[in-house]
Amino acid sequence: MNDEDHRYEPAGSPLEVALLNFMVDNGIPIQDRFIQAHHQNEVKLKSPFCSLRKSMTVVHRLDNQTIRVVMKGAPEVLVPLSTRLLNANNQLQQFDGIGDEGDSYLAQVVSQKIAQ
Repeated sequence: MNDEDHRYEPAGSPLEVALLNFMVDNGIPIQDRFIQAHHQNEVKLKSPFCSLRKSMTVVHRLDNQTIRVVMKGAPEVLVPLSTRLLNANNQLQQFDGIGDEGDSYLAQVVSQKIAQ
């Protein structure tokens, strides 16, 4: 049996599948990254999507000192909870929910997408 018999096939919500297919189409080795993440990270908690919370959460132990909490859900729920973000260089920076023009970050993103 070769590796092609065990390749990851994106599944899930249409948005998740589209993002994963985009990564594959742009040469990002998602199969290798999933295998590496599986071996390096220990999943401590999974809270499935709940329509009341409008989110889902997964907690990973990255090492003895680092826990990463990943949430996915409705922007109107997650943005107000956010205090930091990862920038394009994968560096943490403070996030206060305010966009460049003083509007809420969510309103700014929506306005930019509508303008496109």
